[in-house]
Amino acid sequence: MDGYSKLVSPGNAWFSFLGFLGMYTVLSMLFFFLVLREIDRGPETTEDKSRPIAPAVERTRETTEDYTQDGFPVPPQKVR
Repeated sequence: MDGYSKLVSPGNAWFSFLGFLGMYTVLSMLFFFLVLREIDRGPETTEDKSRPIAPAVERTRETTEDYTQDGFPVPPQKVR
C-alpha cells in the first residue's frame, strides 16, 4: 500500500479537484446572492384574508378605530 494510484496522474487529480472547487464556489455565490435578495425584499406586507384573525385582535382594531381625535387614537373610557 503506497497511498497513491498508478493509473490516475496528478494532473487528472488536480483537474478534478479544481473543477469541484469551482463548481461549489459558483453554487455558494448563487446561494448568498439569493439569500441577500430575499433579505432585501423583506417580509410580505399584504394581509392574508384566508387566515382568520383572533377575536381579541379584531375587537381591538374596531375599538381603536372608533376613538380618534385629531388623527390620534384616544383610549376608550372605562365603563362603570
